Amino acid sequence: MKKSIFSLIAPLIGAFIVVAILLRVFSANIVEKQLDPSVLQVANLILFILAVINIYTQVKAVGNKNPHVFTRSVLGGTIMKLFLLVGIIFLYLSFAGKEKNVESIFVAMVFYVVYAWLEVRISLQLNKKD
Repeated sequence: MKKSIFSLIAPLIGAFIVVAILLRVFSANIVEKQLDPSVLQVANLILFILAVINIYTQVKAVGNKNPHVFTRSVLGGTIMKLFLLVGIIFLYLSFAGKEKNVESIFVAMVFYVVYAWLEVRISLQLNKKD
C-alpha cells in the first residue's frame, strides 16, 4: 500500500507547527537570550519548505525503475539544500548590517538537524520494500 504524500510529510508539518508555537510562546525568553525570533521563524519556514520539496522529489523518484534515480534525488536534494541555505545565510549577513544576529543562525542549525533527521526517517520509509 502506497502512502499519500500528506501522510509522509505529516511529521514535517508537525515539527513546523511545534517549532512555530514554541517560538511564539517563548518569544520573551528568546529575546532575553539576545536571539531574534523573526530570524528563527524565517529559518523554520525555509527549512520546512526545502524539506517538503526534497520529500516530493524523492516520492517521484522512488517510482522510477532505475534504483539510482532515488539515490540521485536524495543526494541532489541534500546538495540543493546546502547551497541554498549557505546562500541565504550570506545574503542575511550582508544585508542585515548591524542588526544581524549570528547566534540565531546557530540556533537555526539545530532546526536543520531536526528537519534532516525527519527527512532521513521519511526517506527510509519510502525506500522500504513492501
